[in-house]
Amino acid sequence: RIIPELITRSLNPLARTEIAHIRYDPSKSAAPEDGSLPQSDEVEWDIPLTEEMVERWSRRQQMWDELGTKGQTDIEAILSFDTSIVRGASLTVRAFLTKPSIVRETTLTFDLTQVGTSVSQMLLVHNPSDTSLAVQLVFPLCEASPSEVNNSCDVGFRLAEEAQAAFYVKPH
Repeated sequence: RIIPELITRSLNPLARTEIAHIRYDPSKSAAPEDGSLPQSDEVEWDIPLTEEMVERWSRRQQMWDELGTKGQTDIEAILSFDTSIVRGASLTVRAFLTKPSIVRETTLTFDLTQVGTSVSQMLLVHNPSDTSLAVQLVFPLCEASPSEVNNSCDVGFRLAEEAQAAFYVKPH
């Protein structure tokens, strides 16, 4: 997950020199045998998400929650540098996993609406990453429960066709 990239192999005397870039990639597994994260989450953005894609996303969200609960969100590595003068100079590198969020409000509340009419609300999306983000609005998978009258499985609550299209959000 922590990837050092050496910039130079020689140092000028009495000069401060940038010798490496340290890149952090949380998608890289800590152990090669760890198959908990899929290698690719790429999807075709011109078609609606499939049930399998939504299930995979749900599993990833559950993994994030479990990592946070277990306190496994801190990553640490020690890099060693050898020079012609000093051997084993060490540098401790730390990184922290943070569950990304693209919405500021986690709940949209719709007031009482008369039968036969519709209500819409604006959902603001923020892209915290350094690359463009493809976003598609989908309902989470659910099973209708007789004890829950108002859930997204009810036939009266649906997304308009234009709300299901993917769109792209520029970074920051």
